Amino acid sequence: MKKKNDVNYEVETVTPGNGFKDYLKFNNNIEALEYMEEQEKAGHFLPVKGKGTICYVVVDSIYSYDIFRKDENKELYGYLLQAASNQGQSVALLCYTIINNSAHIIIKGDNKKIILGFIELVNVRFASQYQACKEPLGYPFRLDKDVTVISSNELFSKMCYVYGLSPIPFNQYPYNSLSYILQGNSIANMIIGVELDIIRQQDYLDMLIAHTSQTRYLSKGVEKFKKVFNEQKKIYFDDTITVRESVLGFCITEAAARTQTPYGKVAKVYNINVKRHDLLVSSLADFIVRRECGYFEAIRLLGLGESFDSRLIIETFVEVHRLTRMPYTYIINNIMNIEDKDYQLLANTFIALHRDRGMNFAELCEDYYITKDIAKIKLMCNFD
Repeated sequence: MKKKNDVNYEVETVTPGNGFKDYLKFNNNIEALEYMEEQEKAGHFLPVKGKGTICYVVVDSIYSYDIFRKDENKELYGYLLQAASNQGQSVALLCYTIINNSAHIIIKGDNKKIILGFIELVNVRFASQYQACKEPLGYPFRLDKDVTVISSNELFSKMCYVYGLSPIPFNQYPYNSLSYILQGNSIANMIIGVELDIIRQQDYLDMLIAHTSQTRYLSKGVEKFKKVFNEQKKIYFDDTITVRESVLGFCITEAAARTQTPYGKVAKVYNINVKRHDLLVSSLADFIVRRECGYFEAIRLLGLGESFDSRLIIETFVEVHRLTRMPYTYIINNIMNIEDKDYQLLANTFIALHRDRGMNFAELCEDYYITKDIAKIKLMCNFD
C-alpha cells in the first residue's frame, strides 16, 4: 500500500490542459488529487500555488572550516535533508546543492517558522553524526542563517541559481537534489508541478538545462569577534560551573580561527595567562586533529606568529601522538603535514622525552612505531 508521501503522478499521456491539476484530472489520477485536497482541508499549503512560504536558505559553515569538503559529509547532509522532508506534512524540500563551504536549499512550508525549524533539525542531526568517531568540532554551522522568502514567480530562476552552484555540470553532480527529484513519487515533484505548471519531469529537466549556468558562491568570510564570543558563552559557559580546560582551549582556538584574532589576544579575553604554554600546546594539537589541518596552517589560522619554533613543533608533535596514538610517519605525513626526511624532528623529540620523562630508546621506538632506520636514529639521539 502506498504512503501519502509516495503519490505517483507519472503518466505518459500528455494533457492538453493548462496546468498541473488539469493534468492530474485529465489522467484521472484520483490518488494525487485526493492527497492535495486532504492537505488543503488540513490547513497545509504545500500543494497550493501561491500559498504557504517558499524560502531560499544558505547554511554556511563556520569561517575557515569547510565542513562539506569531504564527500561523505555532503552525502550525509543530502540524505538528512531528504529524510526529514519525507517525514513531514507541512514542509517539503524542493531543491538543494551542497558545496565545500555551504549548503543551498529551497524549501516550501506552511510558514517561515516551520522552514527554519526544519533546517535546524537537519543541522543538529548532521552535527551529531558527521564526526561520530572523532572528537567533535562542535556545532559546525553559523548560527545566523541567510534566509530569503521567494515568490512562485521567482522559484524557477532561484532553482537555476542553486543548481548552477554545482562545481561541474549540475546534471552530473552527485550532491544536489536533481536525482532525488527525478526519481519521482515525492511531494516535491507535486509542488514543483503546481508552482511551475510543469506537466512532465522531462520538461522540468529540459528547462533547467536551458537556463542553468555555472556560478560561484563566496562564503561570508571572517566572523565578528563579539558575535562569536557571545555565541560561545551561551553554548559552552555557565557562571555556576567551572569550565574544563579542554572546552576552554576549544573556545579559544575556534574564536581565533573564526575571527582571525591572534590566539594571545583571545586568551586574554578569556582571562587566560598567555604564559600558559601547556594550554597553548594542548589547544594547538587538538585544533590540528579536529580541524584536520596541518601544523603550519593551524599556526596561520591561530595567529601564532613564528611558525618554525622548534620547541613548539616538538611539543605539538608529542601531544598529537598522545591524542591519536598513531605512528610517527602517519602523524608527520597525514596529520601535521610537515617534512622530517632526515629524522631530525623525531630525534629531537626522543632526546626531549628521554631528558624529561626518562624514556629509553627502545621504549620510544615501540611507542612511536619506529621499524626502520633505527641505527641511524639511535646514533642521532646518542642515548640507549
